[in-house]
Amino acid sequence: MPCYQVNTVSLDFQAGDLGLLQKAAAVLGLEVRDLGTLGRELYDRAGNTIATLRDNKAICRAESVATLNKLRVQYSREIVNHAALKLGWQKQMKSENKFLLRKGV
Repeated sequence: MPCYQVNTVSLDFQAGDLGLLQKAAAVLGLEVRDLGTLGRELYDRAGNTIATLRDNKAICRAESVATLNKLRVQYSREIVNHAALKLGWQKQMKSENKFLLRKGV
């Protein structure tokens, strides 16, 4: 008789701005669906559920943690891009994860 086991993990995932989260997910080929008070769900291109986001936590299978970490990095980039645009800052890439922001020039 086969025995199946699914392990899930929960990790911190704070993403307050749905628009920026959807934009970040789209860059990675993912989709975010807002479920109202039930939170949000993250899907891959095939329509498979990657994670459930609720109360600043992400619940997912262990194999999806790397994808969620990529989404967190991309979400952070979207926040920086949005703030730079909104505040009129010029953005210069220093390295993959470092930006130089300047006001004016």
